[in-house]
Amino acid sequence: MTETVKRLRREDPYSELMIARDPRFWTPFQQDFYTTVILKKSKITHEAQYVDWEYMPRKNDSIFDQVRAACAEKRIKHLMAFKHSWNKEIIAQFYATVYFGYHQNERAMFWMIEEVRYHITFPAFVSLFRLGDEDINYPKLHDEGVLETKDMHFMYPKNLRGNWGKVQGLYTYYGILNRLFRKTLTPRDGNTSGVTLFQRNLMAAMRPGSPQFSVGLYLARDQEFIRKSPKDL
Repeated sequence: MTETVKRLRREDPYSELMIARDPRFWTPFQQDFYTTVILKKSKITHEAQYVDWEYMPRKNDSIFDQVRAACAEKRIKHLMAFKHSWNKEIIAQFYATVYFGYHQNERAMFWMIEEVRYHITFPAFVSLFRLGDEDINYPKLHDEGVLETKDMHFMYPKNLRGNWGKVQGLYTYYGILNRLFRKTLTPRDGNTSGVTLFQRNLMAAMRPGSPQFSVGLYLARDQEFIRKSPKDL
């Protein structure tokens, strides 16, 4: 994105009166971004999938069992099995119109679907995922900054130091998690050879013995990050 586009994406479009001619958008910039950037892509959205958790036990694989147990322990197993149809144009409109700001002193997101403007605070967003009342109080992975490559060493055999940060060479446990996350919890279509940005933090949070983290806020902040830096994912 150009610096002008980045600046306009940072500005609150809903602080002014609606001026777009198309009622699905608040500003002409949102409309232009939708038609000239998002709809011009060969793939508007990633083809999200879901995990058939009933399949894994039938494989009698100890690592599959470890992955299932870890995802259940971190309260993300049911989210990765979520199956629902979607509308690509609605998703495109969401990303063209979403803005992250504040509502009544709470971090919130604002967007439009068809001709209606919506907003939701982060606490309300988190509550939708049935993660437990304490989820929002757990550590926030995005607050730590992107995990450095050197801090990923435990995901690889000792003789593969040169592979740190790459998909190739991951222990099987982390390799499976990476593939599952990229298809479900945090869908990605970009760099397939590397463990990218905050995906690293998510993988590290799945290390056996690691503490709980706020899943709901990870998902909310992930949407915010995608909005700012879609080409980096």
